[in-house]
Amino acid sequence: MKDISYLLSQNKSLHDSKLIKTFKSKKNTVCLLKKNDSFFVLKWFPQSVNKYFLKEKYVLSQKDTPFLKPNLIDKNNEYHFLILHYIKGENICDLINYSKIETQRKIKTIKQLAKWFYHFHSHFQESTSSLIHGDAHLRNFILNENQNVYGLDFEENKAGEPKTDIADLCASILTTNPEFTREKIQLVHIFLETYGNLTKKRLQGIDANIEESIKKIMKRRKK
Repeated sequence: MKDISYLLSQNKSLHDSKLIKTFKSKKNTVCLLKKNDSFFVLKWFPQSVNKYFLKEKYVLSQKDTPFLKPNLIDKNNEYHFLILHYIKGENICDLINYSKIETQRKIKTIKQLAKWFYHFHSHFQESTSSLIHGDAHLRNFILNENQNVYGLDFEENKAGEPKTDIADLCASILTTNPEFTREKIQLVHIFLETYGNLTKKRLQGIDANIEESIKKIMKRRKK
């Protein structure tokens, strides 16, 4: 973890900012700051992996996207950090896994998530080559106070087939605690059906892709 106090003292745009809390992140320093009664998120990338900074900056810099993402307030190429609007809401991973939340609300959220991926994939297929999120896990999505789905963490985006994201997201639904429940299987079917209806294309071989994604998750857990 980098010393956030060092960055706050070194960068003029961050002077007088107060650290509110630090978010859990394996790769970067991510924290909530407050300045002049406004909250914002600082995401600070290690300089040794500059490619991740550039990848995330690319997606967040996109204008008028059909998918929702944090607004990029500022970027610093010298220190490799991004300043983002803070999205207050509920992490979708927690929502899906919480037993006391009714299934109908989870279904509604899963349908919104499928629409988010449809708009994300469609946007980049039209503007560039096929680009996928690359880290399609429930934890990287938030349902804000207006019940809209926002995507986060675009640092692993890459050229690829959309069904890779879809398979990874399905595997994330199934393998987060509680694992492989009847409700989770239902949510996966609804997610696939909603996405398929929007794209009007069959997700050829998606079952095999989901199985492969599940194997990768289980393998990482054993390490």
